[in-house]
This record gives sequence, C-alpha cells and structure tokens, in this order.
Amino acid sequence: MAPLPNPVQHYATREVQAGSIVLSVASYSSSSSGLPIFVQGQDIVGNVSLPYVEGVRKVSITFRGFLQSKQSPSTVAAIYETAPIIEVESVLYSWIRSSECPTQMSFVIKVPTTTADSKALPSSFRGSKFSITYELHLKIKRSGFKSKIEITRPCGLLRCPIPTSPTQNMLNSYMHRLPLPTSISPETGWYECSIAETYGTCRSGSGKISSKLYLPEPLVYSRIGHIPLRLSVTSNNAEIIQLLSSPGLPRLCLVQEEQCSDDRSASQAEVISTQGNKYCPRRVACSASTWLSSQSDISTKIVTFAGEIALDRSLAPSLSFDQYCMKYYVVLFPWKCAGLELARSEDIALIQQEVTIIATHLLPNIPSFAPEGAKSHRVVLQNQSLLDALDSSIPP
Repeated sequence: MAPLPNPVQHYATREVQAGSIVLSVASYSSSSSGLPIFVQGQDIVGNVSLPYVEGVRKVSITFRGFLQSKQSPSTVAAIYETAPIIEVESVLYSWIRSSECPTQMSFVIKVPTTTADSKALPSSFRGSKFSITYELHLKIKRSGFKSKIEITRPCGLLRCPIPTSPTQNMLNSYMHRLPLPTSISPETGWYECSIAETYGTCRSGSGKISSKLYLPEPLVYSRIGHIPLRLSVTSNNAEIIQLLSSPGLPRLCLVQEEQCSDDRSASQAEVISTQGNKYCPRRVACSASTWLSSQSDISTKIVTFAGEIALDRSLAPSLSFDQYCMKYYVVLFPWKCAGLELARSEDIALIQQEVTIIATHLLPNIPSFAPEGAKSHRVVLQNQSLLDALDSSIPP
C-alpha cells in the first residue's frame, strides 16, 4: 500500500498567567489552517507545551466522538441530543508517578476502528437529521480549589477502505496513489440499473419512452474522481426521440439522503422525488454532465448519452452507524423539454441506483472525459436551502 500524504501541523493555544499552553498535532488535512483530519487506523501524533502552572496533578489528552441526532424533525428549530460513541484517553502526566510536571509532553493515540461495543467507527459527517463529530480534548487538573484548564480542538475522522471486490485497476491505483480509473471500455464493466418506462405526448402523438442507465461496476467510487455513466433511451415515436436528443437534457444527479431505521423514516426512504421530505432529508450533491454518444442512432429511434458526475473531495463518505445512515443515489428524474408532455406529472425518480462513495488517500487529480459540448441539467430539491441552513446550526 502506498504511503499517506505528508502530514501538516495544527496548533491550539490557551493563555494563562505564566504564558501559553500549546497543543500541537499532525494530521492529513490539506491545510494547517483547516480542521485536523485523522485517518482511521493511523496514529494521532502531537505534543503539549506548558509554561509553569501551579499545582498540576494530571495532564491528559482524549480523542472522543459524538453522535448528534435531531429530536424534532417536524420543526425548524434545531434541537439535538448528543451521545458519546468513542473516548480514548492518554495520560501524559500524573503527580502519583512523578513529582514534577514536564513542560514538553509528546503523545501518540491510535485511532480505533471500532467503538467499545464493536461497531465500526464512522467517518465525520454533518447532516440535518444527525451528525458524527470528533474532537481532541486536553485537560489539566490542579490541586485544591484551583480550576482545571481545558483545550478542545474539533477534528475530523476518515475511513479509507479499499473497495469491496476491487478490480486490478483499482489495486494499481492504491499501490501508486493515482486516481481511481474511470474510463472503461464501451462493452464491458457496466452495471445495468433497472429499466424505467413512461409515456409522453408530442405533436405527432403519444409514445412509450424506455430508459436504461448503466454505471461502472462495482458501484464504489472515490470522492476525488468521477462517476461515468451511459443512458440509453428508446421510443416507438420518432419525434419523441428527436426532442430528447439534446446534450444536457437528462436530469441526472447524485442525491445524498439521510435515513433513520425508525418505521416512519424507513417508509419515506423508498422513492426519491424533488419534493421535500422531513423524515429523510435529501440534497443534490452533484449534477451530471451529458453528451450524445457515438452509439446514438436517431433513425432507429434510439438515443444514447454518455456522461459523468464530477465528485468532490468535500463529500462525506457513505456511512452507517447505529440506527442512522447516509446514502448516495444516482437518480434520473422525468424528462423536461419543450414540446413533450409526460403522462406522469409527479416529479418522482424514474431510476434511482444506490452507490457507495468512499474516501481514499489517492492523489486529488480528477481526470474528466467530458467533451467541450457536454451540458448539465440542474436539478433542485425542495427545502434544500433550508437543510443547508440547518447544517450551520449544528454545534461543532
């Protein structure tokens, strides 16, 4: 396995009468000014620098995580319940072991892979229904009635798994820290999603519209890459095919959805639509760019689109913890174009295919195969701006 990127240093300070207490820690964040990012299975390495502090009895550093869940999904007001999920303490100094507290104390904390009850430790995530947060907590206990001194540094945690059933190209990417390959041959390596059928009416009459969506196997994608796709559309009405043969016309996107295993939430998680859903908050994470494929043949009443969904390293990886999960779906919404009226008026997904988004330690070099004429059809979900506002109200 190739090594991780070079770590960067982060600092948190607190002023006391004798000077500054400095907590420094190395992480795999892209910037020293950003949130420290730790990778599961790796060590958290840092140092605590102390001036003279009177009456120190114990110095400890703790890595801890919390599950924050919203208790009132039907209201705008953010009311959250916080429950601990992990706590790993490292004692740097104790007066029982030594009479004099050192001024420099290094520490190493092994980031665990599971919680105390053997659940897989999830990556950091901020949602409107639930959040997973982590922090480093420095605590200095003092004798008598002297108040304790504390520094809390929020941080992030990433799981970087190798995809299940990886292809040889994926393994090569991990060996050399290259982006996961996204260009595959036109004939092989595609997963056929469910077929969607609907009916449309245009000036020449009505016709059936069949849509087939293809995604690269094994439906696991690095968030620093792209999701390539193929969309094949057929109709028994030649004019409908003509109307649908425009780059960027397919309403394809990647939808992020939060779910909870309670009965009401589970019943609402079946079909994705552009309508708001207070039990399963959804948002469009990325939109697809599409272009006409060379395989298109309008004369045979078939139009084929090629396309890709450009992912972003800020995307939270797919996760499941306790009764909560956050999933991604590639979604094709009903067609919207001038001169065509669909039989179904509801804006409900024609095709939705769950995919897994993972974090990797690969280089953030995102190759795109979209030609100059590729276009995107923006999809908007109701209440998405409200969900984004709720995110900002979640405490760090």
